[in-house]
Amino acid sequence: MARSAPRRSLRARVGAAAVAAAVAVGGQLAASGPARAAAQALIQSRPSLVYIDDTGNADGGDIKVLDPATDTVVSTILDVKHPLGLAVSADGTTLYTQGDSGAVVAIDTESQAIRATLPVTGPVQGAWFATDPAGKSLYVGGSGQLTVVDTHTDTVTATIPVTGSVIGLFVDPSGGHVYAILQNLSGPLKIAVIDTATDTVTHTITSFIGPSAVVFNASGTRAYIPDDLANTVSVLDTATDAVLTTIPVGNAPSAAALTPSGAKLYVTNAGDRTVSVIDTATATVTTTITSPVEGIGVVMNATGTEAYVNNNIARTVSVIDTATDTISGSVPVGFYPQHMAVYNGNGDKCPCSVFKEYATPNGVDSGDFHPTTVGVKVSPSAPGWINGIRFYKASANTGTHTGALWTGDGGRLLATGTFTDETATGWQTLMFANPVPVKPGATYVASYYAPNGHYSYDVGYFLNNSAGAAPITAVSNSAGGNGVYTYDGPTAFPGYSYNAPNYWVDVIFDDAHVPTTPPTVTGTTPAADATGTSPTAPVTATFSAPVDTASVHFSVTDAGTKVPGTVSYNSTDTTATFTPSTQLPAGTVFTASIQASDAWDNAMSGPVTWNFTTSTTPPSYQCPCSLFPGTGTPPGVVDSNDPNSVELGIRFVPAVNGTVTGIRFYKGANASGVHTGTLWNDATETAIATGTFTNETASGWQTMTFANPVPVTAGIAYYASYHAPAGHYSYTTGYFTYEHQTYPLTAPASTSKFGNGTYGYGSPITFPGASANGTNYWVDPVFTAS
Repeated sequence: MARSAPRRSLRARVGAAAVAAAVAVGGQLAASGPARAAAQALIQSRPSLVYIDDTGNADGGDIKVLDPATDTVVSTILDVKHPLGLAVSADGTTLYTQGDSGAVVAIDTESQAIRATLPVTGPVQGAWFATDPAGKSLYVGGSGQLTVVDTHTDTVTATIPVTGSVIGLFVDPSGGHVYAILQNLSGPLKIAVIDTATDTVTHTITSFIGPSAVVFNASGTRAYIPDDLANTVSVLDTATDAVLTTIPVGNAPSAAALTPSGAKLYVTNAGDRTVSVIDTATATVTTTITSPVEGIGVVMNATGTEAYVNNNIARTVSVIDTATDTISGSVPVGFYPQHMAVYNGNGDKCPCSVFKEYATPNGVDSGDFHPTTVGVKVSPSAPGWINGIRFYKASANTGTHTGALWTGDGGRLLATGTFTDETATGWQTLMFANPVPVKPGATYVASYYAPNGHYSYDVGYFLNNSAGAAPITAVSNSAGGNGVYTYDGPTAFPGYSYNAPNYWVDVIFDDAHVPTTPPTVTGTTPAADATGTSPTAPVTATFSAPVDTASVHFSVTDAGTKVPGTVSYNSTDTTATFTPSTQLPAGTVFTASIQASDAWDNAMSGPVTWNFTTSTTPPSYQCPCSLFPGTGTPPGVVDSNDPNSVELGIRFVPAVNGTVTGIRFYKGANASGVHTGTLWNDATETAIATGTFTNETASGWQTMTFANPVPVTAGIAYYASYHAPAGHYSYTTGYFTYEHQTYPLTAPASTSKFGNGTYGYGSPITFPGASANGTNYWVDPVFTAS
């Protein structure tokens, strides 16, 4: 295609547009972080880096790696000779280029070695690469075609026919469209717009003569297009393809980079070796930066404080201070730097994982066919969440797989789920129903159950090494063992380790939206100052964010006396519940108090308190009635180990007239002998009725029925007791510091005048008149209302 002087060579133009392609992708990634939209986009934590290909090196060329933090070259990638074109993956783990053999290669940015040669066939138009912001696809330009590569599997997923040779590739911030600049043997250049969902060209833009780049704003609603034949930059409405305005710039604009805020656009002009600085709000050039820049290409750092311009002849990269729009430095980068690609770090660095998406075990199949749970110990370096678990699957690793997350210090289960939509082999992912908050420095165990074995296995992997990078790593075997397993079933904690293997289990970690302020209480039941509260209703408080279960301090008091009960916490709805171990007395004012820290130790400065009043209407009941449920094992000590003969009792008051038909007690396995039960008159301390327990079980609740029901009067106190001839009774200390009510029966609180939880040593039957510490000996009357 004929061009008027002055013009660059095709190779120089190729290099400039490749730089612009990198800016269009890398810059937008840093600005908007679209990779977060995919919950399973596993992004490794990495610093910002600028990659520059040095094609004229006497040794065949290499790739320089520049650190924007120090503006110095920190390493050189030597595995590719005469690299042509650059693109970096959204997660920063892979660099793509074309080597002197014409092959398109993927370079591991950690090891700086070629990890794969991509199966791209057909004529590749050197230098034209672009990656999508979600990290799923690489686009490779060619003559008459555009090749789409799955970056997770390194396989070609589509070949898109285009009219002409691709000399520029640019992906919009959503990843929904690729803009390909096409060159034919004659006529102006065109821009083909490709729908990435269907991999088809939807339409062609013909508004320009010589478009050299397409740079998008953060929302993707505007595109800035330098035209190196018209010496302009056009602002395109991407919804309508209408040119909104055209801005005159220098001679032969070749590339452009937008600051993350979108306020300023830097345009390199290859024809007059200048940089035009455009105020995007006014669409005017505010500054023109001259020597020592050559204006081949430009990229921007993550914060927009510095722009980098590669100078082919000067063999340097110029650093522009965007605050003053002046040259602040020059970095030598070898012979003839042609192309640049920027990875702008992890401003939005997670979700992330220990192992790379393309990582493959050496031992894909262990050959062990036994049902096994295998796992890995991981530790975050920052506060965050574990969203799920993944594992590498061999083709013989069949069946339904379940995953679990545990605390590393005791194997407490934090979350579990079932893997679905599995593929035949490769990485499988489970996302928990709710993310699990995790603390920096703590250790967690991620595991999965392989019902038919054939898990992956690399022996000695963690022997002297950890794995991964901040903010999530798998710990070294020296930190208490790693590579864990168990043969004890699908729900068992994998607490064993041998030979420090890697079973290729991993987590999905995210450090987004972690609170930095203490949680607040957003709602309570009953509400503050509520009246008519049911005596059987639990008390709840809901937090603004997840809290640490161990930090929850929840109490309910009656005139300063604590009501006994249990506290639970539901991480799904961030609600703490206080369940009294007794019905609450009617018509009584109670005070609830709660305080907690969130999962990352942000503590409330003080408790939240509120009052509520119970209903004056007694709760409904159905007899036979007792004070305790009579099922399960009571809390406390099942066997006192006291071998002495003793009478153990409870003081109770019925609220209505009725009869006591029998007595129950909880029996430990060593409470042997013949047990008798007695009902006592409180006022006279005399026995009203007695009977012998028969048909006892070895342990658990035992029931004795009197020969005749014994009438009792509402409001009068009685004692129910049983005699333990060989001791070994069960007890719970401090139970009767508050009354216990199961309407219509109440066991009053223990006082200095009238103790509750009573006993009396002697044989065969002794009035249980003594009391200590409000101890409940788990004796219970069986009552029927009249």
